Amino acid sequence: GLGHNRWFIVYEDSKAGAARYQRALKALRKGQLGAEVVGTAAVMQEQPVYLEELEEARDADADVILLLLEAQDQIAFLSQQESVGLD
Repeated sequence: GLGHNRWFIVYEDSKAGAARYQRALKALRKGQLGAEVVGTAAVMQEQPVYLEELEEARDADADVILLLLEAQDQIAFLSQQESVGLD
């Protein structure tokens, strides 16, 4: 692999979000040998704070955080990433 074997997936807690999550899992299993999902988090749409999810990803020692969120939610998530020591 490319050294990105430990994945943490963040998806919206909705029917559409769950469907995106299932497609992502299928793509990971199919596409990258050795990819391991080390954690997941279902979040509310327009959730204001993601520190708990960020800490879970950090504590799971994830190489990659896959954000299956709407653009405005991705921006909020990414703006909080540095506060828990993730880059």
